Amino acid sequence: MVVLSTDRDIIPEEHTLFIYRSIPKANLCIFTGENHYMTASNAALFNTTVAKYLEEPFRGEEQRR
Repeated sequence: MVVLSTDRDIIPEEHTLFIYRSIPKANLCIFTGENHYMTASNAALFNTTVAKYLEEPFRGEEQRR
């Protein structure tokens, strides 16, 4: 599972982090310089990122606090 957001999103950052922390072994991806509508404005980057997370399983240690 990956939680995707942007650094200029209309969803407050604390809500995004709450969702991320609530899902065990989730990945978090925050796109810098993008807004909530990046699926239209930067579809190539969005689609490439989603494809990466769908192809590669979670492979990290939990580093949450």
